[in-house]
Amino acid sequence: MNSQFKVTHTIRVYESEWAMKLDALIQRVQDLYRNKNDFLVVLLKLGYESYIAAEKTANGSADKPASVSMLNVMGRDEGTIKELGAQIDELSTYMTTQFRHMNVNQSLYRRILSSVYNMMLAQIGGKMPPPEQVEQGFFDDLPARFEKIIVNLEKQYGLKT
Repeated sequence: MNSQFKVTHTIRVYESEWAMKLDALIQRVQDLYRNKNDFLVVLLKLGYESYIAAEKTANGSADKPASVSMLNVMGRDEGTIKELGAQIDELSTYMTTQFRHMNVNQSLYRRILSSVYNMMLAQIGGKMPPPEQVEQGFFDDLPARFEKIIVNLEKQYGLKT
């Protein structure tokens, strides 16, 4: 039985262009390494050593805190960060708009389902609802027992106090 503790890490690469370059490199060297993991460990070690060397060069010593910006090491600059911020703002605006559309649709679905539910109760009770009343919204109200369920759930999830 192996008594050594094994540390593992998972890395996700979200930049598709960089991921494709990495995949191409892995394909080129696949015969030189036992498996992809062994190659990636070597690549990480090389990157680590390069980073430490850049740190030493920038600071004159490894004892000082790093002045090598992680953003620069990752190939990012201030313009890219501003661009990412603008994209996040745009995404936030889009998602807010979509959320509002979803609320409109959900409100409509709630009224439709309430209407159908209330009409079915009326029919079960032997009263056929007049079409004029249905169209005027007489059956659109959420039944009281469902309203109580919604209020309790909203309290449970901290949506309303």
